[in-house]
Amino acid sequence: MTRVAVIGAGSWGTTFAKVLADAGTDVTIFARRAELAKEISESSRNSDYLPGINLPSSLHATPSLAEAVAGAEAIYLAVPSQTLRENLAEIAPVADAGAVYVSLMKGVESGTGHRMSQVIADVTGVGEDRIAVVSGPNLALEIAKEQPTAAVASSTDAETAAEIAKQATTPYFRMFVNYDVVGTEFGGVLKNLIASLWESRTEWVMAKTRKPQSSPAVSPKLAPSRLPSVPNHRPWRDLPGWEI
Repeated sequence: MTRVAVIGAGSWGTTFAKVLADAGTDVTIFARRAELAKEISESSRNSDYLPGINLPSSLHATPSLAEAVAGAEAIYLAVPSQTLRENLAEIAPVADAGAVYVSLMKGVESGTGHRMSQVIADVTGVGEDRIAVVSGPNLALEIAKEQPTAAVASSTDAETAAEIAKQATTPYFRMFVNYDVVGTEFGGVLKNLIASLWESRTEWVMAKTRKPQSSPAVSPKLAPSRLPSVPNHRPWRDLPGWEI
């Protein structure tokens, strides 16, 4: 059985660890808080980040970074993107020399503008054949509830990409393979950016179209003809003021 480590016990790290375990992979999660590691290992729960979700009994968590990565063939990184460099500085000295590093993060490093795979290469010194990224239009809680979805495992090395996809493929989570690491990473960044812009623009339109009630006696339920309309069927670029 392939042994891997997941660094980060937040909602996404724990969810991906669940996917890996459900796929038959031997997974250890690194959780900085000892009480959280104990809950995951002994109760198969992460009530802080995934309330109500039962985790595989095979999942093990530890507050010891060295224990988490010992013998791991792949190290999945699920930490905040701006802390990746400092986390890798702790991981690299205790990781196995042949370990593959897998980024589960979306973002670029502030200051350098480096993608996550570039930060991995910079800090660890490993070659591109031992770096992979996973990205997709995914929400942690939906995946944790085993709602069917998919993602991409990308590496410049075909064998590495295929192995990462194999480690995380389950009946509810399908992994595809590509070799365009730059495109995969920037696709994830742009997806989040567009989603944030759309959410902000929708809130702005709602605020502009919402009419205040004239008196406390007015019913809070507006007639259908007065309900604010947001033209979801139109491209967001066609909405007035989209460029703001």
